[in-house]
Amino acid sequence: MRVCDRCDAMRCVQLEGNFKMFALTSSSSAAAGGGGAGDGAVPSTPHLFVQRLYGLPPELHHTLAGWIGAEGQEATTLAQLSNTMASTSHAGSSAVETAVTSAIDGLIKSKRLESIIDYQPLRQSASRRRVFRLIRLRYVIEVGGDWSGSVALLRLAKNLKRIQQLPLQLGEGDVRRAGTKEDIDSRLASMRQYGLFGNRLDGDLGLTRGAAGEVVWGGRTWVVCRERLGGIPVRVHTPETVPAEYRDTFDPSDPPCRCIYHEYRSFREIVMTRMLHGGPWESVTVARHPPSSAASSRIGELTAQRPGTPLWGGRTIGSTDSAACENPHRCRFVLLRGDGPDDAFAVYVRMSKHYRGEISIGLYSTEDPHDDGGVGGNPQAAALARARMGSDAWLIPQLNQAIPTGGSDGVGDESGSHSASGPSAGMGATAAAAAAVPQANKRTHDDLMSHPHERQPECPPPYAVSDAVDGVTGPLPRKRVKPSGASDLLQPGSGSGSGSGVEVVNGADGMDTEKPMEVDEPMASD
Repeated sequence: MRVCDRCDAMRCVQLEGNFKMFALTSSSSAAAGGGGAGDGAVPSTPHLFVQRLYGLPPELHHTLAGWIGAEGQEATTLAQLSNTMASTSHAGSSAVETAVTSAIDGLIKSKRLESIIDYQPLRQSASRRRVFRLIRLRYVIEVGGDWSGSVALLRLAKNLKRIQQLPLQLGEGDVRRAGTKEDIDSRLASMRQYGLFGNRLDGDLGLTRGAAGEVVWGGRTWVVCRERLGGIPVRVHTPETVPAEYRDTFDPSDPPCRCIYHEYRSFREIVMTRMLHGGPWESVTVARHPPSSAASSRIGELTAQRPGTPLWGGRTIGSTDSAACENPHRCRFVLLRGDGPDDAFAVYVRMSKHYRGEISIGLYSTEDPHDDGGVGGNPQAAALARARMGSDAWLIPQLNQAIPTGGSDGVGDESGSHSASGPSAGMGATAAAAAAVPQANKRTHDDLMSHPHERQPECPPPYAVSDAVDGVTGPLPRKRVKPSGASDLLQPGSGSGSGSGVEVVNGADGMDTEKPMEVDEPMASD
């Protein structure tokens, strides 16, 4: 590409031998030029100008905008130009809409989002602001960067029944909730993308912004987080504040984040954890092991691995406890199926090691169950888990009972690097003993909440913790102090009975309570 000056009021752009010229003149200059035809003439209609503008390759848009407006404000200049054209005449509005929808379609194709998002409701909207929403949608998709992480997240959301179908049809309200241009520009890429569709996930998982700043409480200054996921504040780490365990995997487009007491490898993993914690699906089988058993030791080893470490041919999702967490609790989800392009349902294993020593491991699936459910009623999920877990399948004793073999039921050979032969000879006695542990089969979330004395040890959701003050973040004193005007704080394990001691709520119910805030360091030590 090269730029050449033909006169003070005229610029031309040459790209790979294709010559296009735009007259960037004042109205008086245009009148003097006579509005004649030709490549160098002032376009005679807004429609022609917009067609030429959006006909340029995207990489030239900012170059052109730099000539029109202030340096460094190219995106704003283009938005203002489009807004002006859309609001000055019907012809201009129609031209902008045609050009922008063409650009959106091109972006959806180039970012491989054809089966993930669409915008027919916005296209068909009768709102007078439709064109402006289209301009904003184009901007969000373009500056969102690489969308592959959001593609996997939306596929998982569908298979977890958080959304009904894909592609997700975006409307005017979705684009409006993506935020202002200032919000979009100041967010990391994964949040820019999520802001467009997060509110559509069933449950309170919308991304909003509150007032950022600081507050003085107890004689100390505390940081107020700006980003909120379902009303719960999320602190985005920088390379300077990232925890050591995530430093070598730091991704600036989706960096580690803190949510209350928990550190996550990325923002998207907070969302996935929230989705996996609560839903209408049933457990296939859940096993609880005594703290001193070999099974508990093995689960402890597995949950001690850093989130993101590959396990059983699947991705691990979870969090680590921050320094302010008084009662460490390790929990890992291992996603075996659900975020792939051909996955029709989700299958995952959940392992939990509570600070009191309680250990559990369960297999969960959204496969349509047969008969009474359980292992026999979920043959594909059970066969997949056994094949993937290999020599660790003994941790869930019922997987060794009445499971079809031979790679049937659409599971195929997915054993990865693990043997599918069950426990080793040295673990035979342990597996037999584990089989005697009471099993909780076909247990739904409502069952667990209705019978807290039978509740299995679960992973605490990112929002069901104590010692948090609404609106502020910071390490709290050992002695709990209730400031004037503050409401009661959430307590872990507030449910009655002799269950796990961890109160577990689903995504929708949990958001009906007052929202505790994340715990962070004081501003002075940040």
